[in-house]
Amino acid sequence: MTDQDNLILEEPEFLKNLELAIGETIPILNDIKEDSFGIQIKNKKIIGLGLANCNLTDFPEPIAQISTLEILTLMGNKIIKIPQSIGNLTSLISLNMKNNKLERLPDTFWRLKTLKNFNIEENNLKDEWSLIQDLDATSVLEFCRGNAPLNLYIAFPSAFGLIYRIEEFIRSLKSNKEILEIYQNDVEKVAESHILLLFCTKNSRNEDYFIESMSIAITHHIEIIPIKDTSIDWDDLNQIDLSKKGLGDYDLGHQKGFTITRNNVRSLSAKIYDYIIQYKRKVNLLGKD
Repeated sequence: MTDQDNLILEEPEFLKNLELAIGETIPILNDIKEDSFGIQIKNKKIIGLGLANCNLTDFPEPIAQISTLEILTLMGNKIIKIPQSIGNLTSLISLNMKNNKLERLPDTFWRLKTLKNFNIEENNLKDEWSLIQDLDATSVLEFCRGNAPLNLYIAFPSAFGLIYRIEEFIRSLKSNKEILEIYQNDVEKVAESHILLLFCTKNSRNEDYFIESMSIAITHHIEIIPIKDTSIDWDDLNQIDLSKKGLGDYDLGHQKGFTITRNNVRSLSAKIYDYIIQYKRKVNLLGKD
């Protein structure tokens, strides 16, 4: 990187780190084409980057720091994997990964919501990922969002765990590929989750775990799936008093979730997983603020 580059760029360390990662000085270009090697600068920010045909086997991590990047071409390399950090490139409009060795896209790829042009031809895409090479950018993002894993929070009364083998239920759910984390016993983690599985009995409607986890989920717009036992009817969940949390009454019963018994723990986890996956593909759970 030259002294002139320091004057041109607002944050020249991005370019310096990138040049160290690839072992070459990167020239400044007027625009970026699919086979370019160089950077494009506008208003002292990097908006275009071409590292085509550089014999790269790894995706250079410093790229993920360039949040202003709009155009990126890495065609003609030998890149096997795109890191999760690519989800930071929320200004990206065009991405060319043609002629690499990618087998799939990272879980965070769906975050590139401004992406309009995407080329992933001539890669080694495996299994269902081979379907995306003929899709447009919008459809690829939708596909990636549908396959990205979720975080769940499971809230239940203490006695419930022994009666209904909740640990077995959790293990069964977590074995599925689209479940990333399952949180419990730390109510603050509700805010980091995409779905709250709220177990309830007739006696638990006023317990702290129930009120607190439900209130956090409502405040953060997190989907609640109620799971009741046979001691309570759905009508009993129509008016949950959340006035102490400033939320008034909440009708949980209208959602008509699932009923758990001693004999259906394993089959119930399969049903809930199927429901979550179908719901996830209809609603953008991952796109919440």
